[in-house]
Amino acid sequence: MVKTVKKTKELKPTIQRQLIQRIGEVGYTAGQIHNMLNHLDHSLGEMYGEDKIRKYARKNNLAVDIDELGFQRRHKSAEGSKYYIPKSKLVQIIDGLDICVTVDDLEKAAARLGYQG
Repeated sequence: MVKTVKKTKELKPTIQRQLIQRIGEVGYTAGQIHNMLNHLDHSLGEMYGEDKIRKYARKNNLAVDIDELGFQRRHKSAEGSKYYIPKSKLVQIIDGLDICVTVDDLEKAAARLGYQG
């Protein structure tokens, strides 16, 4: 009888886990923040689109570029997934865009949507 040995593919850490290791906290893409707002209240999702959030975050240096950190993205074509907004910067996004939610609200929505890494 011949015994076969299965090779297990080593899984790369998720972007969230890499962010936690590198910067000490989770981060979210503008698309994820948009989805969290939409999850909390559909009208918030309509008012604060992914592009608006991304542009504000980049203009105000609130996002980290994961390519610059040396992370490997699964889908290089997804330009929006290149920039992550650290949890500590969410309050600046909320205040700057005048969004009527709290960081705690966003974190709860992130957990329900499975964005916690």
